[in-house]
Amino acid sequence: MSFYRVIQEIWKLKYSTFNVPMFKCDWDQNSGGVRINELGYVLVDLNRVGHKSNSFIQESQAKQVFYVEDLSDARWSVILTPPQRDFEDRYNDDELGDTILQCQGIPLRWSEYN
Repeated sequence: MSFYRVIQEIWKLKYSTFNVPMFKCDWDQNSGGVRINELGYVLVDLNRVGHKSNSFIQESQAKQVFYVEDLSDARWSVILTPPQRDFEDRYNDDELGDTILQCQGIPLRWSEYN
């Protein structure tokens, strides 16, 4: 089961030899606050906050997602997950990552621009 949350604060716990980043989050209430639509997308109601007693997670427990407002019902947000960067990508070393760009040339006559 996945849990969804919004990071409210970032804390850094300082120990003598290392630091531990922690995220303080508002958690979504899984019962009634998460659903899957007919296209298979996960939707979450960010107004339903739950799990208030355990609001911290470690950096290693978090994954980035984007919340996009559902145009058919503003209460719900669609969860979109970006491509994960935790693997060695030897072929795409630019900022676009594994984005595939397809461009078809438009035939132009050179005489139009001279």
